[in-house]
Amino acid sequence: MPSEDTQFKPGNPGRPAGSKNKFSLLKETILSAFEELGGKEFLVNVGRENPQHFLRLLGQLLPRELKADLGEPLRVVVEYVRMNGDENGKTTD
Repeated sequence: MPSEDTQFKPGNPGRPAGSKNKFSLLKETILSAFEELGGKEFLVNVGRENPQHFLRLLGQLLPRELKADLGEPLRVVVEYVRMNGDENGKTTD
């Protein structure tokens, strides 16, 4: 948590209007690298050649919790079974 002397106060306007924040710059850099690697085709190749890493990436991108009109939160669980049948996802390589 930021200290009190870094909080927005009168005389501390923050980022200049129209300037990009660091997250926007990071997002643009990641998207640029993704396109340079081949975009969609790159992901398809990763999914075919290394499904464990592809599914791990997918699991990190999906929301951990979704809210629906069911009266309570709906949890999404992403599980996978390796080609060799290891249900724990442990690497035996």
